[in-house]
Amino acid sequence: MARVSTGGPFPAIRPDESDFFTFDFTKKIGPTGSITGAVWSCVLATESPPDVVDTDPQSHVLTPKPPTPVPPSTRATTVTALCGNFVQNAVYTLSVVATIDDGRTLVIDGNVKSFLTAPSDILLTVDGFREDYPAFADAGRFPDEEIQHWIDIACAPPNSTPAVNKYRWGQFYQLGLELFVAHNLAIQDMMVQRAGPPGSGATPGGYYGYTPIVGTGVVASKSVNGVSLSYDNQIGMEQNAGWWGQTPWGNQYLYYLRLAGTAPIQL
Repeated sequence: MARVSTGGPFPAIRPDESDFFTFDFTKKIGPTGSITGAVWSCVLATESPPDVVDTDPQSHVLTPKPPTPVPPSTRATTVTALCGNFVQNAVYTLSVVATIDDGRTLVIDGNVKSFLTAPSDILLTVDGFREDYPAFADAGRFPDEEIQHWIDIACAPPNSTPAVNKYRWGQFYQLGLELFVAHNLAIQDMMVQRAGPPGSGATPGGYYGYTPIVGTGVVASKSVNGVSLSYDNQIGMEQNAGWWGQTPWGNQYLYYLRLAGTAPIQL
């Protein structure tokens, strides 16, 4: 995960993890000027829990790197350091005092929290998903464990590649995660409603007394008391959507997947 700050918090990090942290001074420096030196510091932030003790927070700045120009620019406007081995549940303030070749001294800082969690929790939580997609707010119908299962598959399955590739999705990555989870939850819900309680066969009206939030596809017609209403089920449908076309979330997922995949990918 890229950890870059222009003056603000960094993504959380595990206490057993180390990573490169970068401060970008480009806007602060302006159109001219280049960093010639940088001094890193690490202290416990005021937001850190009072019961967390760290006698040597500076030791977590493992390997500061000298400022280097980034092609095609000849100016050095970013500084990077390898940081890690933080104390569990602590919140740290990383800061850099940068010396500019025109005599200026600039400072940027940003907080980082250290805690043990599943990698997926940093990207998408169950509560965050329910808030963004209220159709899945019913915890009885969509248990936390079921949502977490699909979140883990989307972004952090053990010993395998995540189902949603952040390098391909780019700016749509968060949207892709949530649509992937929503589609699979809706498909699973549909299968549960059709199966009914164990040993009972299909249940009229659906399991638990409610009907699936999606059917086998987009309904093309409906008749009630002699009144018939039809819809053009091709409008808004992605071509050759396959099983992604079974739910509106899957259809939207495929649309953005194709959109995100139209540009070259740099790894």
